[in-house]
Amino acid sequence: MQFEEQKQCRRVFEWLRAPNTDIEHGSLLKIRNEYPNTGAWLLEHKSFKDWIHPDYATIPPLLWLKGIPGSGTDYPPKPLISERANSEKKGKTVLASLVVEEIRKLNRKPTVLFFYCKHDNPEFSTFPAIARGLLAQLLEQERHLLPYFDQECCTSKEPILQTPEKIQKLLDIALTHCKSAYIVLDGLDECKREDRKEISMWFRERVENPPHNEPRKLRCLFSSRDDGHGRKDFEDIETVTVSSSDIAKDLETFCQRQADLLRIKFQLTSDRADDIASAVSQRAAG
Repeated sequence: MQFEEQKQCRRVFEWLRAPNTDIEHGSLLKIRNEYPNTGAWLLEHKSFKDWIHPDYATIPPLLWLKGIPGSGTDYPPKPLISERANSEKKGKTVLASLVVEEIRKLNRKPTVLFFYCKHDNPEFSTFPAIARGLLAQLLEQERHLLPYFDQECCTSKEPILQTPEKIQKLLDIALTHCKSAYIVLDGLDECKREDRKEISMWFRERVENPPHNEPRKLRCLFSSRDDGHGRKDFEDIETVTVSSSDIAKDLETFCQRQADLLRIKFQLTSDRADDIASAVSQRAAG
């Protein structure tokens, strides 16, 4: 990268001040690396396969990955990891990270955009935060956008991009200049209602009303709890429900591994460790 281009990049990224989504994604990859078959059921789900397929013709290409509160869809299960409470990840979020990696494997190499929302954190739960995060990812993958971003940055009166209209304009134009893009927005139930509504409406509008000559350019997957707001925002789009039966095998594998660790640590018999694994797996599955 040339010196002038490096200066432009630094200037634009400082202006965007985007939340770092790579940290969260990295921790999720670590969990899935420990349990590599986690979420295998989702990859075989027809609705998901239709959504991710680059030649799938149904429009709009939207998908809602939903989980019922209290259905036991947590990875890892709460009963086993009280000492790791800070790293506990919701099952839907782990699945969302799996979706991101599956998109990256596609031969056509689309632009891959993702965001993990967090409760009571305005840097991770509002439309401007999500947009800035996606803009930074767009710039990393679509360097031809740098001159335009830099021009907008240099003419802006804001040291940090904050004006909603400007943010929407930038994201809209950037997405327009992608050959194709997959967007994964996880944890929308972590956002306040007004933010959640704005996020879902904006991205649905962009995906549902594409230019006539680019009908499959954008695809978006929303992940959230199956609550009243979710049903109102996504009632008419294709859904995949995360249920206890879907993740039963994942829970069984996790519990067995943890039981093996307990057996070694506390010198338990294999039978005793298996009994613990079975009991916790049944409780976690609910």
